[in-house]
Amino acid sequence: MKTLKIAALLLMVNIIILSSCEKKDANPDEKIFITPVEPWEPTYEDLKAIYDSGYNIIDGHLRLYLMDSLYDLNYLSNIERIDGSLLIYGNRNLKTVDGLNNLEYVQSLYIGIKHPDMHVSNIENLNGLESLEIIEGVFQVTNNYRLENIYGLSNLKHIGGEFLIYKNSILTSMDGLQNLEYISFTDICDNDSLTDFCALKNVLSTLEDERMVQICNNRYNPTVQEIVNGDCQQ
Repeated sequence: MKTLKIAALLLMVNIIILSSCEKKDANPDEKIFITPVEPWEPTYEDLKAIYDSGYNIIDGHLRLYLMDSLYDLNYLSNIERIDGSLLIYGNRNLKTVDGLNNLEYVQSLYIGIKHPDMHVSNIENLNGLESLEIIEGVFQVTNNYRLENIYGLSNLKHIGGEFLIYKNSILTSMDGLQNLEYISFTDICDNDSLTDFCALKNVLSTLEDERMVQICNNRYNPTVQEIVNGDCQQ
């Protein structure tokens, strides 16, 4: 009986080892960087090292802020997936997120923050996010006073958590979100120039509960039903 138990145990160990090998072999091109702390606040040199090492996946939360040496995100151009949050704010010389061109998935994405007093954002557009399809959790675009458009979100299909478009004072249109298929709780508020919501028509037509969406204090504030009916711009 003891011999049988040992044999069974060895068989289970072999199965586990084989399974691990198969999982590894299934994704031979993945090279994962695990952030050393949460959230990790890298230096410019850290980003360069990630690029030079050929990492294409980041496992952890990445916060890019108060980096005066950051003019672009080209050192993240290899990254295809971030299994954590990406926060970008307070970088006074960063005017674009270009460089994230291969990013397809992120757990949560924050461009700007709700309380900008010490962290001004100068992002002008979201060009560079054209490959992004899935944001599993929260997506916030907040307090970007120079944000002109969000065309770079043209391939985004899924926002699983809170979706917040807040205090982007010169943003006029939701164009860029026309391929969005799923949203959850959504707030689009306090965008002084926003008058065009037509890109949201398709995704809003699939909502089970209109109370999940709040549109308020913009230049134009249609209801969900008005947008679905085509009364989506002023």
